[in-house]
Amino acid sequence: MGWELSRRTCARLLTAVAALAASIVVFAPTGASAHTDLVSSNPSAGSVVDHAPDHVVLEFVDPVGVDNDSVQVVGPDGEDRAIGVLGSATGRLVSVAVEPGGQRGSWQIRYRVLGADGHAVSGRLDFSVGEPSGSLGGLDLTALSAGTIIVVVAAGGYLLMAPRMVRDLEGVR
Repeated sequence: MGWELSRRTCARLLTAVAALAASIVVFAPTGASAHTDLVSSNPSAGSVVDHAPDHVVLEFVDPVGVDNDSVQVVGPDGEDRAIGVLGSATGRLVSVAVEPGGQRGSWQIRYRVLGADGHAVSGRLDFSVGEPSGSLGGLDLTALSAGTIIVVVAAGGYLLMAPRMVRDLEGVR
């Protein structure tokens, strides 16, 4: 007595296998990654400073490309207080002038720069002036990698299909 699967069950199994294969391809180890990382910042992440800074500085492992929209310095009111973005002579430092007279509370530095390998590097960090006033948070979807999104979608698809596949297989026996 052999196993007989319906077309629907075969399609579900093939979809699950394809999703698994895509995940393996995305997460398979490859050569060394050349993406740059943030080394430090001033003000530093999580710090509490007495006065609002007149500029912020981001230091990266490798040189990065910037433009006027590369860095935002968001005040407690949710407004971008960055005046201008400057890269350094080495390309590893990014300095951003900040409007004077900054408010007390929670601030956030958001950045999206171009690494030497051509990949965009983005992130955010929080600091406070005086004391924290709450979160400026929100979900930063730009920080999610394509691999993470594929795995989440594949896992969701599997969770939706698994009960039906089990029922179909139990009915075949």
